[in-house]
Amino acid sequence: MSAYDSAVTAAKQKFRSILMTSLTFILGIMPLAFASGPRWGAQNAISIGVFGGIAATTVFVLSFAPFFFIVVMRLLKKDEAKKA
Repeated sequence: MSAYDSAVTAAKQKFRSILMTSLTFILGIMPLAFASGPRWGAQNAISIGVFGGIAATTVFVLSFAPFFFIVVMRLLKKDEAKKA
């Protein structure tokens, strides 16, 4: 199987588990984002930062991880070709 086919297959297989894990974490911090009462400002600021970080990381992992796998596999094949 080529590196491209491997990356596409792995991305399809891992999409649901990565997305479910990220959404679970994001939904878990939502009560902090809508908190009120004493010290709500600190809780709100932290949760919004965490929400943005996890959301951005999810997008980057789902889109760039297969791309980086293909790039690394091509670099390794070039190194093997030079050694042979």
